[in-house]
Amino acid sequence: MIKKMKPEYVTDVKPRKSEWPERHINLPPIVPQPDFMDPGYMAWHNEYLNFSVHVANFALAKELTEKLWIAHQENNQ
Repeated sequence: MIKKMKPEYVTDVKPRKSEWPERHINLPPIVPQPDFMDPGYMAWHNEYLNFSVHVANFALAKELTEKLWIAHQENNQ
């Protein structure tokens, strides 16, 4: 039979709730709001909206959306 040991040190005692250490909460990165005044972004956004509604194949839609986004980024450099 295993004997339960009595706590010998203060660190062996469970702290009160008010004494618990602060938890570090990982928040998602802050993403800036899209610039709706940028004509290049609006052209990409409109094409994305029109395109994503009509395409049934999700994999194809994802691939073409990535190509559109890369083209948009290259045009803005």
